Amino acid sequence: MINVVDLFFTLPLIGIVAYYLFGPSERAASRVVRWIGIVFALGYLGGMTYIHQRATAAIARDMQQSQTAYTSIFVTPTFLQPFLHYGVVHLAA
Repeated sequence: MINVVDLFFTLPLIGIVAYYLFGPSERAASRVVRWIGIVFALGYLGGMTYIHQRATAAIARDMQQSQTAYTSIFVTPTFLQPFLHYGVVHLAA
């Protein structure tokens, strides 16, 4: 899960795209910048998915350890701090 406004993802990606569009037209430099952008995007999105799964698993583990019945868990990144997540747990009635 990624926020709609995620400066850690958007600003570097804008920089890479701007360099690719307005930078030198050398093929080797453009190819390197393109691969940096692809690796950055895939690594960042993969890392955010990993952090999201870890946060969900930690909340589920804590709920099981406290023997609290729940129906669902909603986990999302905090606003402008994508590495911190918070969760909302719906308790069973």
